[in-house]
Amino acid sequence: MEEAKDLYKFVNKLVEVTTKSNNRSIQGIVVTIDPETKTLIMINKEDYNKTHIINGDMIQSKTIMDSSKSYEDITQDYLKKLYNRPNQIDALVRKTISNNSKCTKLSELLRKNDYKAIVENGIIKISDQLIILPPFGTEQCISNDKTLLLAVRNLIANANPG
Repeated sequence: MEEAKDLYKFVNKLVEVTTKSNNRSIQGIVVTIDPETKTLIMINKEDYNKTHIINGDMIQSKTIMDSSKSYEDITQDYLKKLYNRPNQIDALVRKTISNNSKCTKLSELLRKNDYKAIVENGIIKISDQLIILPPFGTEQCISNDKTLLLAVRNLIANANPG
């Protein structure tokens, strides 16, 4: 059984991995290895946007194709692009912050208008009678109490004209 410290020799190398389940061979540049699970994260040599994540339990064998050649410049460039580009996570964080701001403003507005609004798990609730889901517009108000629903929708619509 390979020790975690022995796995380091595969990082930044072009490696061929054969899987146990179907004897499939995959070649790629090893970006990193999780020392505990021995999971490999590799990128395709020709297309760095193709990533292979191979669970250590699924690896039958792994062979360094050319031990004298290092691909460190490629793996470092890959990691820089991965962590420095605006991506879906950034967009999700911006959306969450925006929703949190809307949620806070709307819950404060409801309280100023004598509604007992609470925020729970990113949802605004008024008693057990009405909920408002993100993005906190009139269409996201849900209630069986038609009078309350109409009043809250009107309050939201008048607070956000246009």
